[in-house]
Amino acid sequence: MIGIKVSESELLQPVLTLFSESRYWHFEQVPLGRKKIDLVCVERNAPNASTSVELKISDWRRALWQATVNFQLAEQSYIAIWHKYIHRAAREIDLLKTYGVGLISVYPEAAEFVLVSSDPVQRFSRYAKRSWYQQLLEKCR
Repeated sequence: MIGIKVSESELLQPVLTLFSESRYWHFEQVPLGRKKIDLVCVERNAPNASTSVELKISDWRRALWQATVNFQLAEQSYIAIWHKYIHRAAREIDLLKTYGVGLISVYPEAAEFVLVSSDPVQRFSRYAKRSWYQQLLEKCR
């Protein structure tokens, strides 16, 4: 593939090899606010469990931003980068871990997980949030 340009749409089929049709429903270009999620995979046996994937040739920074937003809907969120550029995102693996965003390396016929997505978000009860805001406001007085 030397000298051959790859488009984001060409990353889709290799990524789908990671999410078998027998286990997942696939949805492309799913609207989320003013953006669209490239791919959402919903587990057939657990319809409340979903995985989002942002496909990018090389722009892992933009994909990371999009993937963090996708946590609004998905339990897992990934960025999928063309294998020739995966090293750029892999250098920032600690940053990806901080956000809980997973990383997928995409090849012409297949894809592989480099980093598994995790949910880094600490969930706080309404009481804890209320308490935090009260403390914050008290500092302003």
